[in-house]
Amino acid sequence: MRMFVELLTNGSEEEKKATNKKDLSPLFSGGHGDFVHSLTAISAPHNGTTIFYALPKTMTFTKYATFSLGNILGNTKSNKSYDWCLEQFNLSSIPNKQPQYWNMFNTVGIKQAVESNDHLWHDLTLHGAKELNEKITCCNSTYYFSVAGQMTDEDMLSGHHSHSRGMFPLLWPLARAMGTYDFNDINDIPIEKSWCANDGCLNTISGLHPENEPFVNYDKNKKIKKGIWNVLPVEQADHGKIIGGSLQFIGRSNEFVDYYENHIKMLNSLN
Repeated sequence: MRMFVELLTNGSEEEKKATNKKDLSPLFSGGHGDFVHSLTAISAPHNGTTIFYALPKTMTFTKYATFSLGNILGNTKSNKSYDWCLEQFNLSSIPNKQPQYWNMFNTVGIKQAVESNDHLWHDLTLHGAKELNEKITCCNSTYYFSVAGQMTDEDMLSGHHSHSRGMFPLLWPLARAMGTYDFNDINDIPIEKSWCANDGCLNTISGLHPENEPFVNYDKNKKIKKGIWNVLPVEQADHGKIIGGSLQFIGRSNEFVDYYENHIKMLNSLN
């Protein structure tokens, strides 16, 4: 969503140079930042997540598994219903055309896709997020809000974190791995114990605001400004709960319904 607002506001120089002016999409021309009144980031990986470094083998497998699944389903009739958009890697068929069944299990294409870093998994890494942040700025005509979750407890001796009571069990090993990862010997982005608190998928500190953009802690008694991140208080919730997608909510009322209804009312009150 941040990139969408950035494109509306400033456009894309690459697209402008490569496209005839009369064929250029308004999305890439810029000057439309006022189309978006407000943006609310919910447990968003503004600065990436350390899960890729705490569990490198698991996340490498996940990347290859994702592209492999896309390569298989993207060359069946199901691609008409859900387009995997992997044609640039020669991994999926073009929707509404004959499926290329013979192109399944394209191991060369899968490897090239993973190593291209032109995908979501790279954007979630510390370096990938940093690259995105360098391309994105706050739009002066848009209100920005963010809310992060935390459902880990700190060990007073080590400063490390482990899952809290109430976290969805499938997230326990992820929370533990991230909660004990307080260093970074892989690249030049510093990681310390402040990164240990997490929601089972995302480091809480990363969900507050992009590192290179202005921010203030939200105060309902103060005037809210545009073009700056208004950081809402951290919620006691795992990643699934705060976005409303947790299996814990099946057959139950969502405790965050009232929270977001009140947030929407606040957004509607802004000029």
